[in-house]
Amino acid sequence: GALIMMGWYHLLFFAIRRRDRASLYFGLHCLAVSIRPLTTGQEFLYHLFPEAGRHFFLSLEYCSIPLIVASISYFLRSVLPNEFRLTPARIIVLAGGLLLCIPFFTNALELSRMVGLYQIYLLLAGLYLMGPAILAVWRRHEGATIILSGGVILYLGAMNDVLSARGILPTVQLGAANLLVFVGIQAAMLSLRYARSFRQVQTLSAELADKNTELTRLDQLKDEFLANTSHELRTPLHGIIGITESILHGATGPLDESTRENLRLVAASGRRLTNMVNDVLDFSRARHGDLVLQCRPVDLADAIDMALSLAAPLVRDRPIDLIHIRGEPIRVYADPDRLAQILINLLGNAIKFTREGSIRVNAEVRGDGKVEIAISDTGIGIPEDKQDLIFESFTQADGSIGRQYSGTGLG
Repeated sequence: GALIMMGWYHLLFFAIRRRDRASLYFGLHCLAVSIRPLTTGQEFLYHLFPEAGRHFFLSLEYCSIPLIVASISYFLRSVLPNEFRLTPARIIVLAGGLLLCIPFFTNALELSRMVGLYQIYLLLAGLYLMGPAILAVWRRHEGATIILSGGVILYLGAMNDVLSARGILPTVQLGAANLLVFVGIQAAMLSLRYARSFRQVQTLSAELADKNTELTRLDQLKDEFLANTSHELRTPLHGIIGITESILHGATGPLDESTRENLRLVAASGRRLTNMVNDVLDFSRARHGDLVLQCRPVDLADAIDMALSLAAPLVRDRPIDLIHIRGEPIRVYADPDRLAQILINLLGNAIKFTREGSIRVNAEVRGDGKVEIAISDTGIGIPEDKQDLIFESFTQADGSIGRQYSGTGLG
């Protein structure tokens, strides 16, 4: 009964954890071993099911030998894969398959005369199966000593029963007891393996938790660094923009057109860098839930015109037309600064990746009452398989293109 329960327990464990084939083979081995005590002497099962006949129970007893050998062979193969050679194991299993067929072609008397064949098969197979265990002990494989100890006990019990059946030793049947001891030892070995695996999982889980804590701390340090650096950059950028615009307005006297154009580029570049700094700050605030929107009614056409005027210096001398396709007047409830930031970022991206042609902006109210703003350009575009990447922070669709056109990946 204990063997049957142990066998079903390991089969259930395998059903839950399919990768652990050692549990499968050990469960089958337990069930195969449980056949021996039930059929040896043919008395217990025969009295329960006399109509089955003695030949059936004798066949079951003899067939248990190759089943035990086959199951233990695959079990050792699963726990000692580096020491267990597959070809000899297949020969052992094939020979066991032939022995399984013999009861179907013999009667009880003929089968009982072939007991020596089964005994020789058992002893030779057991002798071979000791080899991988000895090799594993020599290689200091974990758990090999337990496996070898159980194998020695089992083999000595089998040899005692064979010699007792031959009349060489006193009739003391140790096979059933040794089988139970062997199964108990192997079960203990598997339990140690499972315990070690669980300890490893716990250790790895603790290490993972520590790594996650460290990553969270580093992420916070990164956000603080970005926020502090961005704040430090805003002051000189505002100074550059203010001084440049004051010079453009004649604070230092008349300027020729070439100088004015260069100053406009300086101011536009300063505003672009300021927008990038603001993007980084907003990204940091949004991640920590500190971004507060100041919403109010906004005329969308005015917001688009302002964004186009601010983005116009980015065109420089390229043949690009910025076109606002006007429709019905639309007022939206939004934060005007964030709306302008979004529009400028989208227009900046469109200008950045367009060499010539046009960039068109239009807005319309959809059927569900929401407003849709569309910005189309004649630039290089984004492949369909890369379009999802635009929603990833600090990511660009193509690294080679990203090296040609600078950007943070936040727009």
